[in-house]
Amino acid sequence: MKILALDLGKFNTMCCFFDTRTREHTFLNAMTERNYLATAFNKHSIDLVVMEACGPSGWINDLAVSLGLKTLVCSTNEDAWRWSNVKRKTDKDDALKLARMAAMQELKAVHMPSENHREFRSLVKYRKTLDYRLNKMKCTIRAWFVNHGITIDSGEKAWNTGRERINSFRKPLTECEPHEQWRGELDLELTQFDALSAQLEIVIKKLESIGQSDPRIQRIKTIPGVGPRTAEILVACIDEPSRTSAGFVCYAALVFSNADRTRRHTQSAMNWWPACDRWIVSSVEPFPAMTERKTRFGTRTTLCFAASIRCTRPYSWENGGSGNSNIMI
Repeated sequence: MKILALDLGKFNTMCCFFDTRTREHTFLNAMTERNYLATAFNKHSIDLVVMEACGPSGWINDLAVSLGLKTLVCSTNEDAWRWSNVKRKTDKDDALKLARMAAMQELKAVHMPSENHREFRSLVKYRKTLDYRLNKMKCTIRAWFVNHGITIDSGEKAWNTGRERINSFRKPLTECEPHEQWRGELDLELTQFDALSAQLEIVIKKLESIGQSDPRIQRIKTIPGVGPRTAEILVACIDEPSRTSAGFVCYAALVFSNADRTRRHTQSAMNWWPACDRWIVSSVEPFPAMTERKTRFGTRTTLCFAASIRCTRPYSWENGGSGNSNIMI
């Protein structure tokens, strides 16, 4: 069996051609370009293409599959990739380690979403990115008014009915006097704010059009309290529930951690929805449990609600059933 192990990089990729019968190997330093790699795939006799899960692995995996090659995209969260276990790290060492581990079947394969789903996942994350930028601009604008002792409306009212008052303080930067430079900064910031708001609306409309034609999103939205944004994140993260051998709930129940801290540092998918295994097993009705948790734990309300979604709806998603929570529990 001949294995091609790829240590991927932004500009260059180290290719290791490994023969499992003779244990011989050769290296090739290739550019991370579609035409270059396609030539390397066609020029050599390859039985298996191995690579680490990363950004470029998506299109490289698609390229190899389109050429009729078998691929394996492996997880980098295992012990073999820990810095404490790596004494020397070079591109050739990494590529050769990939090839040898693939030959011994010690690599843990990860699910590779289709190109369409990767683009959908990227769009869901980009909507969150735009929303984060807008919130940051709002905080910056509010800080200017606070620093100059000027009161504006609180909450979302400031950006709707109160926007006229904010606009009354803006002024082109070239016309500002030395004591009112902040008005010019406000004018520039509001210009960017309006542009980003328009772009966010475009992204949301595109996501809504995708959601209307996706039966998975429509089915998840039937859960009480779940809107289109939450449904999009769930579908973008999980893709195919049937790919998890341990079951959907076990896959989604991540490590228990502080909800607020995790939510701030995670832009995509479900990492900011940790779940409590005991609660998943013992709870059936989502909303009474959510109210109880809100009284006792405050900010951990989202934790319990996310667990309710996972334990009551996977049957509906995977098999097209009704998603009866009594059946799942």
